[in-house]
Amino acid sequence: MTIEIRFKAQHNCPFLEFSKSFGSRQIHSYCSREFDVVLIPGSISEKNINFARQVFPNDLVDNWRIKTTDEINQTSYIIMECVCESLYEVSITSRIQHAGGMLNYPIIYENGWEYHKIICVDRIVVSKVMSQIETLPVYKILSIDDLGPDGVFKSQYISIPEIISNLTHRQIDVLIQAYEQGYYEIPRNIRTQDLADDLGISRYGAEKNLRKAENKLIKAIVPYLYFKLEQMKSQIK
Repeated sequence: MTIEIRFKAQHNCPFLEFSKSFGSRQIHSYCSREFDVVLIPGSISEKNINFARQVFPNDLVDNWRIKTTDEINQTSYIIMECVCESLYEVSITSRIQHAGGMLNYPIIYENGWEYHKIICVDRIVVSKVMSQIETLPVYKILSIDDLGPDGVFKSQYISIPEIISNLTHRQIDVLIQAYEQGYYEIPRNIRTQDLADDLGISRYGAEKNLRKAENKLIKAIVPYLYFKLEQMKSQIK
């Protein structure tokens, strides 16, 4: 038995407060217990940084690494040292994990609410996690679902359907055809024009759909790549 609890909350959280400086834009937060990666759709202004200094320790903000990608549809990433345990030991995420719950990242911040997905391996853990959630000043349980006997395995891939749902039928078709025909081999076994001919679309259409699909997939895993990169850097030191 594996049970997923989805809830939203309003409480004293620096990330939640920081997210309010971006208005209605949806902020995603990832944590590896060594580093935090915050994904923001758009650029980060000096005003956002000044606001961050009001809710985070200044020395922490001073050490932020900010990466901005895609000049047209900007996405910004903030990479920082993890604050969950070192600075906020009584955070709801820490207490849920101590109760046996498994956080399914990202944590989403939108319109003044913090959204969580928690995986529990049995009813005892559910009870312990719920007791922690109930300590929050404002919260709402969105759903409690039994994921079935292989739910722990499935839960690791919950984000995959969400990623794929952002791809159009044409983008998926072009990706599969490109992979099957060796477009991603080195050297490539098929030219873009040949791929386009097989699909019955223009070369521009094939390239456009490939780039869009690849960008969506890469964007979904970049936070984890940042985790790995920071971990490798710390090991070198």
